Amino acid sequence: GRMVGRSHEFGELQRRLNAALAGECQLVLIGGEPGIGKTRLLEELDRLATIRKLTVLHGRFLEAGQSFAFDGFCEAIQEYFQRRTLSSPAIDFSDLAADLVALFPILGETAPLRSALLESGEQARHADPQRGDDRTRIFDLLARTLMRMSAGRPLVLLLEDLNAANRSLDALQYVVRRIGATPVMIVGSWITTEVDRAHPIHTFMESFHGDRRFLSLNLGPLGEEEHHTLVESSLGASKLDSGIAAKVFRVTEGNPYFAKELVRSLVDSGDIVKNQSGEWRLAGAAIPAEALPATIQQAVQKRLHRLSDALRELLATASVLGRSSIFAISKPWRGTTSSSTTRWISSSSSASSRRRANEGVTGFRFRARYCVTRSTATSRDAGENHFTEKSRNTSSEGMHRVSTGSSRCSFITTPRRTT
Repeated sequence: GRMVGRSHEFGELQRRLNAALAGECQLVLIGGEPGIGKTRLLEELDRLATIRKLTVLHGRFLEAGQSFAFDGFCEAIQEYFQRRTLSSPAIDFSDLAADLVALFPILGETAPLRSALLESGEQARHADPQRGDDRTRIFDLLARTLMRMSAGRPLVLLLEDLNAANRSLDALQYVVRRIGATPVMIVGSWITTEVDRAHPIHTFMESFHGDRRFLSLNLGPLGEEEHHTLVESSLGASKLDSGIAAKVFRVTEGNPYFAKELVRSLVDSGDIVKNQSGEWRLAGAAIPAEALPATIQQAVQKRLHRLSDALRELLATASVLGRSSIFAISKPWRGTTSSSTTRWISSSSSASSRRRANEGVTGFRFRARYCVTRSTATSRDAGENHFTEKSRNTSSEGMHRVSTGSSRCSFITTPRRTT
């Protein structure tokens, strides 16, 4: 279906595409959390470029170790050769073939490179990415290959999951600067919640700061109106009880993927039905907790599994207490996991930290990003070592003390204001 929202971001991509067509390489990074619409935006750009009869290549990074180094580039090069036909312009890769096959042995299975190797009889020099001279030679090989594939014609390269890249980011930086005067547009997506502040992607982006050829887009949740349109589109209906969209929005908080998956699950389970007048409405008064589809739970659980047991316990407790809390972490607990806690809260939640030197604790205002995160976190069995105890408080706030094994935290929950 049609893309909902993101008109500003797509307009920026169109402007960058036009700049690339004018002969100057463009680099765009699209960041956001899982399900926020990065891939959808790339698909829309792919569609536009295809309509304009431009060559579009794709790559995805899985650079978990040495065996996957530069794999996103390899996928794009493979796709290029696989799509060549008898009517494709004849481009000579004979001087690059041996080194390309040495770097990516799978390319030896592509007919053009295999033929080039047989004709030249050249032997490949195996390069070590860890050595400085070989590293530069590899980067230059990738740049020359991309220029050769472009051959002076417009080329769009879509790279996903740059958060999984490491050395490939150094290669990409080299490539972009090396091919500056070519009609190539490179667009990379990355999952912001998959990286910490030490990840090389931050250094990568900083290196292009102020460069007119570089653009960074950070996707946020859809607004309520856009979300309403998305729900209508998902149901394929114009008649929609306003309560459905509002309740789905409260659960998913504008995450497009979560919203579509939840609507699909509700329809399949009969929790959303069409009445006699053709209007879609909830079968009950609220969205049942068990309606959360496995696809959403898996996406959230993937993030939860990366946390330590103590942090998962902390999240489960905060999820039970409410969407917005101020909590203080006592010295014993903070002494062992303070840095990881701070890093996790900064990356996975909307949070601000403040120091209270006179009390010797760190305070955080924690806001669970999604109700689905709360549902997933609280669905696990916390066991005997996890409990909350609400103390007496004459104000509208509630004080909770939480024991998690040998750790103890204090939570002050604040009621969410509604308008």
